[in-house]
Amino acid sequence: PTQLGQMVNLNSRFYLHSNKLCDDVPYEVQALSSGVNQWYVTTDNSFGTMCGFADDSRFGFPTSTVTSIDYNQQGLTGTIPTQFGLLTEATYLNLGRNSFTSSVPTELGLMTAVTDGGSWGLLLSNKLSSSLPTELGGMTALAQEASVRVNSFQGAIPTELGRWTALTYYFGLAENSFTSSIPTQLGQMTKLTKTFYLNSNKISSSIPTQLGQMSEMSTGFALYSNSISSSIPTQLGQMSEMTAAFLLNSNSISSSIPTQLGQMSEIACCFDLSSNSISSSIPTQLGQMSEMTAAFLLNSNSISSS
Repeated sequence: PTQLGQMVNLNSRFYLHSNKLCDDVPYEVQALSSGVNQWYVTTDNSFGTMCGFADDSRFGFPTSTVTSIDYNQQGLTGTIPTQFGLLTEATYLNLGRNSFTSSVPTELGLMTAVTDGGSWGLLLSNKLSSSLPTELGGMTALAQEASVRVNSFQGAIPTELGRWTALTYYFGLAENSFTSSIPTQLGQMTKLTKTFYLNSNKISSSIPTQLGQMSEMSTGFALYSNSISSSIPTQLGQMSEMTAAFLLNSNSISSSIPTQLGQMSEIACCFDLSSNSISSSIPTQLGQMSEMTAAFLLNSNSISSS
């Protein structure tokens, strides 16, 4: 405690060594050291280490000034410590491919300087469950690798994730058990160019028209294997930079194919609307996809010839 600094008359033997003390020696206490004979404080303690991690052998000894946190594929189990939220100077956070369980601490949302979740990272491929905390929306500096894929998250997708407007690469919520609809706020991620993965969940309702605002998307727009219904928004045709992997297959999409999808004239692979309930005829405008080399899939629908 800082109050120990009030011992201004102490001149001999101040011993705190060989304990489990952590964090930093308070300035008020350290100021006494110049006038004390036999000052033994730091030996066999954990000063400089955050108290939340001092007794947790899983994570070594991160300090409050650490900028890179990489525990990818380390075989870690148990819960994610709430104390990670105190590492507010960290710009890199990769906890992917472990066996963390339980829910995600809301405190991770305090890590507002994180810009990169790392390859196969952030929270990808663990055993996390419950709902995704809305507080994660506070990580507004995230620019790439924002993935929570391959877990057991449930409930609605937080609308607050739409605050990740700096994201340019990899928004991954696939292979969970998210329900309800796709938040319209996700359309605010207008800098995203690659990998928007919501596939393999339990998402229902229609596709928000606002997703068409992500007009810089070039590869990996994946909503397949959900329970999405209604029609395909014409606004998705604004994704005219798409070159590969526009995947809406295995849903309950109905009505006709928008003619505007023909604006994806650069797409070369994997345009998949199969296994839905699409009716009406195939728009002639899809013939503008002259770069197509593989996987133009409209099978298993109710498409007619006229």
